Parts: sequence; structure tokens; C-alpha cells
Amino acid sequence: MNCKQANENIILSDLMMALGYEVKKKEKGGVEWRFLSPFRLEAEPSFYVNTRKNVWFDHGEGEGSRSVIDFGVKYLQSNGKASGVTDVLDWLEGLGFGGVDTPSIQIDNTPRIVSDIKDQESDLQFIRAKPVSHPAIFQYLAGRGIPNNLVRKYLLEIQYRNLIKDKAFFAFGMINQSKGYEIRSASDQVPFKSALIKRDISFIPGQSKEKITHVNIFEGMTDYLSLLVLLQSNALGGDALIMHSLSSFAPSLAFVNDNQYQTAHLWLDNDTAGRKMASKFKSEASAEVLDQSGRYSLHKDLNKALLALNEQGNDISFTFE
Repeated sequence: MNCKQANENIILSDLMMALGYEVKKKEKGGVEWRFLSPFRLEAEPSFYVNTRKNVWFDHGEGEGSRSVIDFGVKYLQSNGKASGVTDVLDWLEGLGFGGVDTPSIQIDNTPRIVSDIKDQESDLQFIRAKPVSHPAIFQYLAGRGIPNNLVRKYLLEIQYRNLIKDKAFFAFGMINQSKGYEIRSASDQVPFKSALIKRDISFIPGQSKEKITHVNIFEGMTDYLSLLVLLQSNALGGDALIMHSLSSFAPSLAFVNDNQYQTAHLWLDNDTAGRKMASKFKSEASAEVLDQSGRYSLHKDLNKALLALNEQGNDISFTFE
């Protein structure tokens, strides 16, 4: 990536949200977005981004620019870091904007219906993965009880093209063990799940300082994130394996057995398919398998349990040893 590519292809509003800044107000027909300044502490938002012209202006200091590089220089300087052009480019790539040499694209916000995922995956072309910035993703996941900090920590915003329709779309997703991406639409009305590049399981290492001997197994991304919310934590002590689909039983079982875990905790759905999958793990895994679905037995899955607690207005209390 060079300066020209950064200035032409990085969207400033995406960059602001990748840094953790939320839109405080939208003005001038939704074109001008107001943020708290990224350059200093302030109570009232004085930093503006024009999303149509992709320019920024800091009213608190009376300066602005059309240049993403200028923004990066000032941001790094305000944080006491090296701020040369190379430093800025390295910083941008570290934030996940390294793929900006891909030409700018028009993203269709309409989710796509797919009846048979396996037949459709070859019709999808990966464009890029970047930090989540699209408001629709944050809004959808907030509606499922998942806070923005967990979205930013564990998920990516994935852009891809439907080759049949020749249209670009966006989704949220997670990288898998084969360096592919498991994606799903930010919509329950028109749900869509698929994989880009290659389908596989995802692995998230545990944060325990001691030797990790157990793994937590989830069917989907939101199940994993829901457990973190229920535990009021941003990470698990033990490892986590996300299947993304019950059809990923074989690689999931191989992962558990190859890593010689002593215990495997299952956090699967409370339905017929989930119970059958739990039975398969119990009969074929080398680890001791503990089915945790009884902890949320009144609900179909972890996310439904989380939403029920939120709707009842109860303080979330969910212990796990």
C-alpha cells in the first residue's frame, strides 16, 4: 500500500469506527458525521467527516484535510508515536486496511437469499476483510445483545461479490483455520450464511496463564460472543472452537483429538440436531465431553438465553467453572 492508494481507497468514517469512535450525530442530510475528536479529550463532538467527499475537519483546532495520510500523521502525533509516512502506512495496515489496493466498490446493502449454500459458494468472490465499521452490523448485533467492543475484537466486515448478479455485498464474519472466511448477513429477516475462499472451523486461543486442557465448542459466532456477555468477560480462559455449521463435525472432532484436550465443553443448540451432535462428540471424542446446554435449557441457544435475560431486565449472572 502506498499514499495514493490509502488516500483514494480508505473511507475516513470506516477508519474512525475502526479506531473505536462512534457517530454522535449526522447532519446535512446524513452526509456529515460528527465524532469526538480522535486527537484530544473532549465532551462535545467537534470532529467532522464528510462521507460524500471523504474529508475531515477538526473544528476544535480549525484544521482539516482530504488526506487520510494527514489524518494518520496527526493521530499518531497526538498519541506520542512516530508519525512519518512509513509509520502511518504501517499503522493503517495494522488496523486491517492493508487490502486497500482493491478498487473502490459500490456495496449493495440488501442481504441475499441462498437456498443451498454449497451450490452457491462458487458464485461468491472474496473482495476484502476489514475492521467492522458498517452501522448495520453494529445495529444488528446490538439487537442480539452483543456489544460493540466484542464485535470489534472478534469479527470482521467482509466484502464479497456475487458473480452471477455482478454485485458487491457486505456481511460480518470470522476468519477460519484455512484462511477463509465464514460470513453471515446482518439480518434475521433475510438470513444468509456462507463461506468465502474455503470453509473450515475457527479457533480462538484461551487466555489462561496455566496450561490449557479444555476446549469450548460452539456452533456459531454469536453463540461464542453470547457466552462472553453472559460471563461478563471479553475472553474465555479455555480454548474455543467455532464449528460454523454442524456439518463441520469431522474437522471439529479431529481438532479436539489431535490437541489432546482433557475436557470438551459443548455449547450447542437445544434441539434435535444439537442433541444428536452432542451424542456424536460423546461417543467419538477422546476428551471427556460435558454438555453445557442444560445451563440454558429453557432456550434454544445461548443467544436466545441472553436476549431473554435482557428482556426480563435481570442482571446477567451466568457462572462457569
